[in-house]
This record gives sequence, C-alpha cells and structure tokens, in this order.
Amino acid sequence: MTSRRDLTRLVAWLVQRAGGDRGGGTVGNSVTAGFEGVLRALASVVGEDVGDLADEHERWRIHRRAIEVPRARELLKEAVSGEPDAAVASSVVLPILELVPEEQHADWMERLESRGRSYARRRSAEIGVLRRARRGDLAADEIAAGLDGWSDWLQLRLTEGLPGADALALVAERGRTRRVRGIARNRRAGGG
Repeated sequence: MTSRRDLTRLVAWLVQRAGGDRGGGTVGNSVTAGFEGVLRALASVVGEDVGDLADEHERWRIHRRAIEVPRARELLKEAVSGEPDAAVASSVVLPILELVPEEQHADWMERLESRGRSYARRRSAEIGVLRRARRGDLAADEIAAGLDGWSDWLQLRLTEGLPGADALALVAERGRTRRVRGIARNRRAGGG
C-alpha cells in the first residue's frame, strides 16, 4: 500500500520533472504541467497507463479507475480540483458521494464549479434519504411527502432498497416513471 507521504513525494517529483507548479486546468488546448503531474501520479497509483491527457476521455478513464481505489482518493480530489471539464469533474464526484460517509460530501462538492455543486448537493441529500431507507429509518409518511420531489435516480434506487410493503406500495402507486412503478410492484409481489 502506498502511503500518503509517498504519494505526495511522487506528485512533487512528477511536477518538478514536468517543469510546472501544481496549478490545475488547461492552457489553450493543453493540460498544465501541474495538473498533468497530479494525473500521472493518480494513474500510477491505480495502475493505469497514461495517454493524451488533453483528451477528456483519457482523463475520465483514469478518474473512473481511481473512483474504485480508496487509497487514491486524496489524489483524486486534487485531480477533480484541477479538472478543466466540469462534466468530467461532476462525473467523478457523483459516484464518490455514494461511496464515502456523508461527513466527507462537502469536501468533494467544494471541488466543483457552482452549477455542478448545486446538482451534487441535491444528490448528496438524496443519498442521505436512500441510506435512511436502506436502514429502515424512512417512514411511509416521509416517503409520501417527498416522493413527488425526488429525482428518478432516487426513486429507482428506493425500489431496489426499500424494506416494507407500505413503502413499496406508495412507490408502486406514485412513482414518477413506469419503470419505477413496475419494479416496486414486482418487489412488493415478491418478485425481486
């Protein structure tokens, strides 16, 4: 396992070798040296080869792999902070929110631009609702009150994780999409 100190040294070495500071983003169409150093260090930690880092698909490939590697999360935060493509940054943060405790959500969301941050805040709140539901701490009256305002994402996940026939009956009756209603009906009938 790589220690945080070793990772910091690796980043510093890569940045120095690239001849830049640790600033993020891009200059024109090219990735800054500092951001490239962070991405190269991240790729090294997660065992990925590095291609053209000016290509957002290449950066996303490295980020996606890093999401799965808990020891890479600190470097991944740095990479998200410097990520010039807001959609890529959001695509990293949203699944991370599902993996980390709620007390870490704010630190991840702060790394996004304001538009992405507001979407991530909503997702964070919905993850809290989902976690409560999975623990059995979400009452049927709370589901009834919140269901119309909840996203399709949350409604779908609730159908997969709601304990209790009353809660499933509410979602089967009032879920936003035919798919959500059908899954809830199926689960309620004992089919999944």
